[in-house]
Amino acid sequence: MIRRGNYSSAVNLRSEIADFKKYVYWYIEDLSNTWQRCFLVAFLVVLILYSVKSGSALSDALK
Repeated sequence: MIRRGNYSSAVNLRSEIADFKKYVYWYIEDLSNTWQRCFLVAFLVVLILYSVKSGSALSDALK
């Protein structure tokens, strides 16, 4: 929770961001795990399909 005017909360947020980055790096390094790799590929495919679908709907709306 971020409190206004509290310096320690900014430091806590910075350390939480650093911890999140470490977790992401560990996850990327540990892609030898088959389930993690499958989940990542499935997530990217869904994201790409959603963006293509949104893009085609946007281009149809602009016609």
